[in-house]
Amino acid sequence: MRPIQPASKCSAIEPFPLICPLLLFRSFILHIALAPTTNTATPAQTSTKSTIMALSLPSGPAKQMETGKDMEQRFKTTIDNLVAEWDEKLSKDEDWADKDRSAKIREIFVSEIWSQVKGGYDKMLQDLKAHFKARLEAKDIAADLSARVKDVGSIKTTLERREKTKLFASINDVFIEMHDLVGLRIVPHTSESRKEVQDFIDKEFHQLKPTAHISSDRKVGEFWDARFGAYKSNNHRIGAKRRKLGHGDYCESLSSYEGVMFEVQVASLADVLGNILAHPLQYKKKHGPLDKRTEQTLDLLRGTFKFLDVHLEQFFDAYDTMLEEKAIEAESGSGSGRVMTKAAKAAALGDLGKMRADVAAAVTKALEERMHHLADGVPDTPSGAPKYWRHIKELSSQFKEFQRNIQQQQDRQYLEKLPVAKDAVFDAQANEHDPSCHPDTRVDLLADIHKWIEDPNGKCIFWLRGMAGTGKSTISRTVAKKLSTAKVPSASFFFKKGEGDRGSAAKFFTTILAQLVRQVPILALHVQSVIENDPAIVDKNKKEQFEKIILEPLNKCKVASSPLLAVVVDALNECDRKEDAKVLVYLFSRAREVALFRLRFFVTSRPELPIRLGFKEIGDNYQNLALHEVPKPDIKRDISTFLHSELDRIRQDFNKTVPGPGLPSDWPPPASFKDLVNMAVPLFIFASTACRFIADSNFGDPGEQLDRILEYKTKGGWFRLHATYLPILNQLLLKRTDTGLDRRTGEEEAQIVAWFRDIVGTIVLLADPLPSASLALILGRTQHDVNSKLCTLHSVLDVSNDPLVPVKLLHLSFHDFLVDQKNRDANTFWIDERETHKKLADRCLKLLSTDNNLKRDVCDLRYPGTLRSKIEPGIINDHLPPEVQYACRYWVHHWKESRRQIRDGDPVHHFLTNHLLYWLEALSVIGRIRESIGMQDSLINMLDVSTFTISFTNKY
Repeated sequence: MRPIQPASKCSAIEPFPLICPLLLFRSFILHIALAPTTNTATPAQTSTKSTIMALSLPSGPAKQMETGKDMEQRFKTTIDNLVAEWDEKLSKDEDWADKDRSAKIREIFVSEIWSQVKGGYDKMLQDLKAHFKARLEAKDIAADLSARVKDVGSIKTTLERREKTKLFASINDVFIEMHDLVGLRIVPHTSESRKEVQDFIDKEFHQLKPTAHISSDRKVGEFWDARFGAYKSNNHRIGAKRRKLGHGDYCESLSSYEGVMFEVQVASLADVLGNILAHPLQYKKKHGPLDKRTEQTLDLLRGTFKFLDVHLEQFFDAYDTMLEEKAIEAESGSGSGRVMTKAAKAAALGDLGKMRADVAAAVTKALEERMHHLADGVPDTPSGAPKYWRHIKELSSQFKEFQRNIQQQQDRQYLEKLPVAKDAVFDAQANEHDPSCHPDTRVDLLADIHKWIEDPNGKCIFWLRGMAGTGKSTISRTVAKKLSTAKVPSASFFFKKGEGDRGSAAKFFTTILAQLVRQVPILALHVQSVIENDPAIVDKNKKEQFEKIILEPLNKCKVASSPLLAVVVDALNECDRKEDAKVLVYLFSRAREVALFRLRFFVTSRPELPIRLGFKEIGDNYQNLALHEVPKPDIKRDISTFLHSELDRIRQDFNKTVPGPGLPSDWPPPASFKDLVNMAVPLFIFASTACRFIADSNFGDPGEQLDRILEYKTKGGWFRLHATYLPILNQLLLKRTDTGLDRRTGEEEAQIVAWFRDIVGTIVLLADPLPSASLALILGRTQHDVNSKLCTLHSVLDVSNDPLVPVKLLHLSFHDFLVDQKNRDANTFWIDERETHKKLADRCLKLLSTDNNLKRDVCDLRYPGTLRSKIEPGIINDHLPPEVQYACRYWVHHWKESRRQIRDGDPVHHFLTNHLLYWLEALSVIGRIRESIGMQDSLINMLDVSTFTISFTNKY
């Protein structure tokens, strides 16, 4: 991409090539990333989306009215003239009582006025239906369309019902009240189409009365609370208007109806089918009150229709995808092949449209026919009743099975829309080797925690705090595992700095929710409704997410006996934005607002200032315990138990691998064991790291390794983390000789420290862990070189034998130990954060700028309209391997952390000038385009404004 040149009219503009790509970047990203998420319709998709099918609705016989000049110009004029004429007549009867007057107005409308305007409404219906069909096709909205003019009998019944709550003072009141004299029903095929229909109506018509949002949560039965909700729709009371639209002048045939109200109802196919039965039987009570079993059966039928609707959508989507793939393949073939494929696809999609219409019509017809014979299904004699109810019971059993299937289908459908933080759950595969508490340790502490969980009057938060390495995560893991084993509905989120989404609160609540809905099916229904109505909720701020997808759904669930929901939140201090940690504490305290569940949050963290302030601000709404306040003898006993168990295992494993007697049964000697315990207290991380080091045979047998650790017990004044990690790292400075282990030369030590800072420093400061193969490519080293260096560090790093598994820190304290500025002189292996981030930023940019890693059509799709959801993950990973994806996401982060400014001519300028659009394409393909908004803000803030000058001279 070439630098943007100054405008020709501004002769005195100094060129500023760096800021121009940045401003273009900002404009472009704000346009695509902040716009509503929609699938761009490709030509191959158009025929599917534009298929408009009709479900017939009953309408009365149409009596045509002669249309005069006024009618041709404006139907509203005819109505206004009639209103004025009759209101003048009625005004002469001032002595009427209000009730009598209202009844007379109702009678006049039905018997006199309706016959004069019905022909106009019939014509209006035809024009509206044609216009809506054309506009839906033009806007590529997939939906079914039906319409009707209200018949006189229905008008009479409606007016009588509404008169009970509001008396009519004039004929105009009737026209205002009867907003649905002409009614259209639109049934979108997908939730996405539903949103498009709502937007279309809002933009192209006047709202004459507030939209009626008919909620599915309202009570519809006398004896049975509906599991699948009531009829749900949005009823728009609108009128036509004249204005310029993007497609040209507004339809002239509609301009004559300006100001005349009509209703457009937007509902799902499931709701429409269910309402064929529910409307006359439950709402209008056509055959009298229903009993509990009939209400249950109606509810199950609604569930069945939802099941049908979901599967229809999935079937047509799958079939459309198959046709799309064939069309893409044809693009690379001959011209005649492409034409034939497109023609075949168009024909197939036309058949699909007819199939869907036939399915809907067949179901509708069957329901309406059964309504006519409803009375025949009720037994006339007592002897027929048992057989009848046995049949109903069998149907009920079948419907319950449908209900379970529907629930599973719904779970899968909307759970896919919940973004989750990978590996944040306690039992994720990546965490399967993380330890839990030894059965004989932390006994009293765990008992206190579970007593709090089970206490119906307990506080909603338990905060367990402690310094680094005191075993908080092991306790959290044990609590989460016990909750899972006990089948208590629960969720967990284990924060971990430097592991992508696990280090951020952005996906916290969606990750928690994804776990809870699998265990609490009734919650799933309410969450689904939230996501359907507001798909963007998953990207909104934490407060709004908590209220909309946690609080509100939980409070809508109808449950008995206040069931427990437990959430385990570990290492809150590792959340990368400290203000987010504080906000989460406040939101956890609002768990007391959940009325029907006992929602509990078990939280662990270091006692860092933002978190302490967060807890201070919520008052006494939490229970807390500091691990350093646990009596020292208890900690010492637990560490002793752990070390005794681990060292015994190490001894047995070692003796199995060596000839001869091996280590004696009383190893380690009591004095050595006592010294090791004293060194460890109160840090469990010391005990676990020491055991890994002792078991590592790279530098000696367990006895020798233990002795090397004990050498550090006499080095007073050292912070305990030094005693934890220095014995391990100092082994790197030794080499094995004929006489044993000797210190390396100064030059050799410098080489060791250099590669350590290069490789381990990178691992420690990565924003998201990478496999060793990807590390090697970013660092410009061979994979063998990286693996050979890492094999000596298994005591502090989680290094898999699989080169595709990310290398991770075993504990955050290792990061703290290496980057601690205060100990840079005492720690030979100290890592300079700024310098390491600088190298990482430069290496990421170099990787992205070479070897054709970024290019146009980076996945070689050869079809620009391909939706990201249609690209196989394997194809993405083949063309954008982990190291390239990492560089795309985090080069800005590393540049920012290096605290460098960006200037003309530097690597950032070069990259943005030549690779900006390719970089954005790659971010889009990997689903991270929204992250670029924050990146562009960071880049602009890092501009060195002193390096360019802008001046303008006006020339006219």
